[in-house]
Amino acid sequence: MNLSFSLILIVSPKCNVKNSCNKTKRSLNERSRNLSNVIFHEDKDIDFLYFIKNEYEHGLSEHQKSYFLRDKERDYAILSIFPGSGIRVNEIADLRIRDLNFTDNQIRVIRKGDKTDNVQVFSEVMEDIKEYLNVRKERYGSTDAENEYLF
Repeated sequence: MNLSFSLILIVSPKCNVKNSCNKTKRSLNERSRNLSNVIFHEDKDIDFLYFIKNEYEHGLSEHQKSYFLRDKERDYAILSIFPGSGIRVNEIADLRIRDLNFTDNQIRVIRKGDKTDNVQVFSEVMEDIKEYLNVRKERYGSTDAENEYLF
């Protein structure tokens, strides 16, 4: 499968007294959803995740494949969070076990300015995180303590 993805740069004009901006006030969740809807068109996010989970390893050398398989569940969980939530990289890096709400399919994140937000995610994202958690303790020697970082 040949996949090509493009990065979209969103630039907003400078706002000042001379050049006032009429910005629509939107929540961080809404902005995240809108951005994630633009990054992958149609089912490209699903195609990308399928490729990583099922086909990517076939193009790797044995050495590369050993590392990929070692971290496959972790890396796949991280990758599935992006299109499934719109959460930023630094927010993913700061996730702790206590931030996961499997009942409501929500992840609590600390946004810019230390603002806490509960982000709704697809149930498939939470399933991918569960698959990672199933191998996490044995493979990486981590614990299930609620203060433990997720990744």
